[in-house]
Amino acid sequence: MMILYIDDDIDDQEMLTSAIHDENPLISISVASDGREGLMVLERASRLNTLPKLVVLDINMPVLDGKKTLEIIRKHPSLSSLPVIIFSSSQNANDKDFFSNYASEFITKPMRPSELKLIARQMIS
Repeated sequence: MMILYIDDDIDDQEMLTSAIHDENPLISISVASDGREGLMVLERASRLNTLPKLVVLDINMPVLDGKKTLEIIRKHPSLSSLPVIIFSSSQNANDKDFFSNYASEFITKPMRPSELKLIARQMIS
């Protein structure tokens, strides 16, 4: 199984990657630091027929934010059906409303490692 994690926060990248590998070390995780980079990874994977099984996407990122990234994914013929989980620290109700129409799930980033392990288990199941 391959997951693409798009997030500009290096600490969050490392923590989620570690939590997922603790649950299943066989899962491959590609990381992109903004939406533009993530879309380039997805377009290349689409050409090679190696799309990830899941995209985990942050909202607040430089270059191309999570909202625009998800809108592009949903409009792209070969990417539109990809499951996308929004994994963000945003508590904004408007963000949650927006993403409820486009994403598979909205998960608020946890503050405790024990919560992160549960979220990692939920993401890969």
